[in-house]
Amino acid sequence: MIEEYLEGPHLSLGQNVSAAADLLAKLHSLKPANLPCANWQDPLTDTYALVCNDLEKYEAHESASNETIRLTKKILKKADKAVNDYRHLFQADCLNHTDVACDNFIETAGGLRMIDWEKPRVDDCSYDIGCFLSEGAQLWCTETILSSAARKRFLHAYAKTSGNDFERLCQKNHIREPLISLHWFLWGATKLCDLRDRRTIPQLVAAHEQKIQRYERLAAPQNIQKILDTYDGE
Repeated sequence: MIEEYLEGPHLSLGQNVSAAADLLAKLHSLKPANLPCANWQDPLTDTYALVCNDLEKYEAHESASNETIRLTKKILKKADKAVNDYRHLFQADCLNHTDVACDNFIETAGGLRMIDWEKPRVDDCSYDIGCFLSEGAQLWCTETILSSAARKRFLHAYAKTSGNDFERLCQKNHIREPLISLHWFLWGATKLCDLRDRRTIPQLVAAHEQKIQRYERLAAPQNIQKILDTYDGE
């Protein structure tokens, strides 16, 4: 159900990242008590479980890539220790949008707004931050990714508006973002397999075929290899 039509273009990467950071910081300042939404009480552990579930669904497809499966398992092996060592840093204390891709930001005359509130969740602020900064979410919307300077600008803006410690935000994002990005890559790869294996609901085939280039962009095994090359689990 659409409750309000918002006039304006989607957010462009590299332009209004500070405005996006400010908007997320304001969202995360809202009190989540008694809201009818999911609650991840153990955010880092729950993120790890999400990716494990993604992999299980992906492996069940006939057209699943063995390389994608192999690389994902390597990352999860590294992440397993990080979950145990750093889960205490992540607290379910604020409302998250959870689908923080550029396509879900609209630059209206009244300022930046967010749409597609399908899966709000009480979580640590690092989920939305990691989602916005993840290459998976970025590649879903565009073929380009944020520069290092733009990433740092976003984190500085968020820290300033929210009052959070910049170094701690960077640490938490370094730990959690790779898993969030892996979730996006496996999601796209699974959607692509659904089409190839003819598992997509017939009524939705045409809509998903229109997005096949996006799914292919996410499903490329080199995306996961890039995470593996840089992820140390800490």
